[in-house]
Amino acid sequence: MRNSIITIADKDFSLISEHYVTGKADLLPDYAKEILDRWRDADRILMKFPKKSIAAQKLRAIYPQITVRQAYIDLENACKFWNIHKPADKGFLQRFLIDFLTSSIASNATHDSIKAKYAATLERLQSSIETEPIDPKLMEKNTINIQFNINKNSIIFSEKELCLIPKSIRQKLLNLTANEITEAHAIEILNS
Repeated sequence: MRNSIITIADKDFSLISEHYVTGKADLLPDYAKEILDRWRDADRILMKFPKKSIAAQKLRAIYPQITVRQAYIDLENACKFWNIHKPADKGFLQRFLIDFLTSSIASNATHDSIKAKYAATLERLQSSIETEPIDPKLMEKNTINIQFNINKNSIIFSEKELCLIPKSIRQKLLNLTANEITEAHAIEILNS
């Protein structure tokens, strides 16, 4: 009994997916490697030409040996395969759409009515994008503490307290900490 093109495509999809997920795509039979290459090209074409009828023509231009039906199957499988293995996040999709809309609006080849439609779409998209919430920790008043280790004693000053100390004493404190340390002492500090 002859297998249908859909059944064969499903078996190929399973085989390629299994090898790809396990990192063994290089062990695929040659015919499956060719299919995976077509899926890569199909994905790249779809990113530039999302209308599948145009994408199928472009794919057949690269691979003239495939039929129109096979081109559509490859496009469907490429979408399914790369959506699983390289999912696009919301940020990427927003950047992709914004880039497409702004380049189309700026293009002289785009008709004015299309530009108006794209401008309205861009405005709706811009209004739907949520602003990044500000981390409340960034708004808190922070205290910077400076620790001096002198003769095995720890002295901790806040930045404000250190500024209140007369400059001559501050300089003496800084001079005490400017001593070079040995490599053994540095290792001891790192290990503590």
